[in-house]
Amino acid sequence: MKAFFALALLLSISASSAEERTLGEQLAIDNPKVVAYLEKLTDSDVGKKVKGVRLSDGSIELKGCVFLGSHVNTAKKQHIYTFRSDGHEVSYIWIDKGGSSLAVPPDPNDESGENASILSGDVFTSPRVEPGDGVIILYGGTLKWVAAQKASKR
Repeated sequence: MKAFFALALLLSISASSAEERTLGEQLAIDNPKVVAYLEKLTDSDVGKKVKGVRLSDGSIELKGCVFLGSHVNTAKKQHIYTFRSDGHEVSYIWIDKGGSSLAVPPDPNDESGENASILSGDVFTSPRVEPGDGVIILYGGTLKWVAAQKASKR
C-alpha cells in the first residue's frame, strides 16, 4: 500500500513539474528530441508512416505522418524534413548555429499569414527561420518550396 502512495505521489510531482515548465523550458527539451528523431530518418523511410516522438507534454509529434523526404544544405546548415499529415504537406525546419537564415514562404491556400508554428503549436510570425529559432513547422505547399531550396544550393 505504501508503494502505491509513493508511486502516486511521484506521478503527481512529475505531472506538476511538467505543468510548471515555461515555454522556453519546454522547447529546450523538445527541440533536441525532435531534431534527433528527424536526423535518424533515412531514404529507406520515405513513403512510410513514422512512429513520431514523444514531447515533454506527453503528446506525440509526427505520429502517423508519412515521411516524404529531407533536404539538408550542409553549407548553409539548413535542415528540412517533409511529411504528409492528414492529406497536407508539412515541413519541419531548423537552422544550425552559424547557418544562413531561410525565408518562410507564404502558403498559397492561407491568407492569414500564419502558416508556420513552433513545436508548442504557437504561431511562428517571423518572415525568416534563423539559427536558434528551434524547430519550425511549415504548413502547406512545401514540396514545391523544398524543390526550390534544393535548386538554390548556393
